[in-house]
Amino acid sequence: MNGFVSVPPAPIDCPGDEACAATIAADGFFPAVDMHALRETMRVGTMVTDARLREAVIAGMTTALRELAAWRTEQVLAGYPSVDLIMGQPRIDGQNWYAQRWRRAVYNYACAELAETHRDVSATGDGSERAEAKALSADDYRRDGLHAVRDILAVPRIHAELI
Repeated sequence: MNGFVSVPPAPIDCPGDEACAATIAADGFFPAVDMHALRETMRVGTMVTDARLREAVIAGMTTALRELAAWRTEQVLAGYPSVDLIMGQPRIDGQNWYAQRWRRAVYNYACAELAETHRDVSATGDGSERAEAKALSADDYRRDGLHAVRDILAVPRIHAELI
């Protein structure tokens, strides 16, 4: 019996190695995003190329920056040149809470972008069903990104009114 066997690409050899750093700088106020950490944290497989992931992270940063623009301006005018210097929230795991929320927002917006545009390599009905399931998960990623932004803005995650 003959057949094809698909072998996934090798994992990234150098997470954490500065010589192999794959960071994307934000605007200087918010910290850069490490693509290796994003891959590991959000379980983004190696089938997503670095170039594709970079574009998704840039799109995620753009979304988060747009949603946080007014808040960022307020912080800079209050004398904070970097999000790492803002006090008011506890440091968790030795890191600034606002920077953690920023990273969570960017990670989730990037994954939403990937979930919408990345399809399994399959021509079967199963592949189409998996693609639909991934499209649904894009909404989940987007929701989690929005929650992180709302946490930074200190506004409720849900707004409901009686009709």
